[in-house]
Amino acid sequence: MDRVDFSVVNPVLKTICRENGIARDRKAVLQIATLLLALWKQGEHEGAALERVAREKLAEASIILPDTDTEQSSLDQV
Repeated sequence: MDRVDFSVVNPVLKTICRENGIARDRKAVLQIATLLLALWKQGEHEGAALERVAREKLAEASIILPDTDTEQSSLDQV
């Protein structure tokens, strides 16, 4: 398995969090980070592609990221 290159993943995480207004919601940040790592394991190793696919997955999940009070987020299904 390829090692995760956090110099690629971290900027994508920061961009997606910034775009969605997530600054202090640790649960939402963790969910997005988990999604990015899952996509990395699936072979998305280029920053722009990782960002694009992550946005698509988030849109498919049709979640509002700051609202993480529900028992199970739809990101858990990704």
